[in-house]
Amino acid sequence: MIFKELRTKIEEIFEKDSSGHDAWHIKRVVFNAKEIQKVEGGDAELIEMAAWCHDLGDHKLGHPHNADDYIELVLSKL
Repeated sequence: MIFKELRTKIEEIFEKDSSGHDAWHIKRVVFNAKEIQKVEGGDAELIEMAAWCHDLGDHKLGHPHNADDYIELVLSKL
């Protein structure tokens, strides 16, 4: 359930991104992370969550937030 809510929020945050780090980019990262997890192992839920959040607060994308704080803020609202 939380992944659906997180996906919706991520799509909302990145819907106007023109840097190539839009929602489609994030979906590709999530897909690849899940494929890698199948081979390498690890906590599937944690890996997926990290993949969804990987661009939140990224200063290269002009986000004015500290990444750790912004990820915590987004997740705490779900």
